[in-house]
Order: sequence, then structure tokens, then C-alpha cells
Amino acid sequence: MKYTPPGGSGRVGLDRTAAHARVWVEDTGPGIPEAEQARIFERFYMAAGAESDVQPGTGLGLALARELTELHAGTLAVESRPGVGSRFVVTLPLVDAPVDRKSTRLNSSHLVISYAVFCLK
Repeated sequence: MKYTPPGGSGRVGLDRTAAHARVWVEDTGPGIPEAEQARIFERFYMAAGAESDVQPGTGLGLALARELTELHAGTLAVESRPGVGSRFVVTLPLVDAPVDRKSTRLNSSHLVISYAVFCLK
């Protein structure tokens, strides 16, 4: 959503199967050319036109998000078309974890959404 122009829009969604949760974030930004889509997850790589005074960056965000996702046995992928926008999809396996009864209970959907928002900021 960083590159969505004024008047553009963005959406976030969540769905799940018995084994996985999937969170997606999409926007109506400029999109990413197909030839550059694999490279945007490389450290310090910035797609053509991504560097600007309005939205400065280092090219680390997506690389770190993908690495963090993979450390949790998940995937981070992009679907994009220039002039239409982009969709980033985080897929994580669902696992049953012990719950501390004294703490606030969160279901796996809450955890996945929090994780995805952190990764895709």
C-alpha cells in the first residue's frame, strides 16, 4: 500500500483451510512488472520507479518479511500487474499450540493477521 496513489484503494483479507491460514493485502498501486517480481524479495532491491522522495525505502522490507515468513514454515508471494495493482499473500501452517490459561486467548486467525500486518507494513 506504500505506493498506492491518492484516491487508490487497498484491501486485506484472511481465509483458511484445515491446515493453513492465508492473509492477503492488495492495492491499486502502479503494479510491478513481471520481470521484476522475483527480485523484489532480494535484499536492497527496489523495483524501477519504487525509489522516490515521497516514499523512501531501503529495499529490505519484503526480503525480511519473506525470511520471517519462511522461518515459520510459510510462504510470501506476489501477484501483480502493471497499471492494475499488487497482491501480497502470506500463507502459514496452522498448528495447535499450548495456551496459557492465565493469558488472553487468541485463536490462530488473530495471530496470523497480526503476523501478516507486521510483515507487510
